[in-house]
Amino acid sequence: MAKAHVIISGSILVVFLAAALCPVSALAEGLEAVGSSSSAESAAYSASSTAADPDLITKTIQNTNKFGLEIAYNKPVCGQPTSFSIRSTDESEAKPYKYMMQTVYITDRDGREYLIDPTRQSYGGVGERDFSFTFHASGSYEVYFYAIDAVSYQYGRPFVLNIVIDDPNHPSVEATADVVAAERLAAGMETDYEKALWVHDWVLDHCTYDNSLTYCSAEGVLARGTGTCETYHRAYVRLLDRLGVESRRVTGNGRVWTLVKMGGNWCHVDPTWDDVDYSYTTLTRDDMRHMYFGMTDGVCKAAHSDHRQPIDGCEASSAGNS
Repeated sequence: MAKAHVIISGSILVVFLAAALCPVSALAEGLEAVGSSSSAESAAYSASSTAADPDLITKTIQNTNKFGLEIAYNKPVCGQPTSFSIRSTDESEAKPYKYMMQTVYITDRDGREYLIDPTRQSYGGVGERDFSFTFHASGSYEVYFYAIDAVSYQYGRPFVLNIVIDDPNHPSVEATADVVAAERLAAGMETDYEKALWVHDWVLDHCTYDNSLTYCSAEGVLARGTGTCETYHRAYVRLLDRLGVESRRVTGNGRVWTLVKMGGNWCHVDPTWDDVDYSYTTLTRDDMRHMYFGMTDGVCKAAHSDHRQPIDGCEASSAGNS
């Protein structure tokens, strides 16, 4: 089930959806459009550092709203919290504002992904002025803020803060994926089954399920070490792509898992449910670790009642094992 958090003021209605077990399946497609204005429309800003504190950065971001957003933050360091303090240039006692840090996107050559679920009020919700976020990898980020009129609750487009981090001790998500895949290729794995199984186990070994339902990017596995089923799926697919193994996205019951082509056959793999730490089962790790690896459509239907078969013509009639 999902909960709806509703804020109402006059005719303004803002609904934030939060999935109870995992981000809803529409998250990957539907929410990519949230704040899709991107940096080109909203990143006209000025930046400076003060002589007193060279690591303190201040920016004023302008977009299609009639006012700007002043943001002060410490220079981002991977593994350490970055604190943001924000204020509208239009704010006064007569015109107070409330603020929200909505989401963070990360972009690399594999594409643009939301790093935190934009449907969740994970960082204090509406009303806060100060926010904190911890980056774990080098890369290009977009941090989305809203300034909301405290009287009418009207607000316009998001203000997007663009941050680039280059830390040799914390490689980018794509660089980590490249290294992991290269090691597997060098090990001489030949069949798709061998590659898919090894990557499945690698993902499980490097991720713990995020019960706060916050982190939804491949970054969760490849840098942060935690995430939802979106994280497991996205990291799994990134590594499979680099190893030349075909895959597809599958959703149902508010969840996402992966179709993988092995030995010429399509089959279902759900690394999230194979993570014994997520499943809270009395079975041992060895019993559970591959229970949802290589499922046919029939078996997958029993596990995920929303599954409709076949998916995109990829009938999973037998498990690939060669």
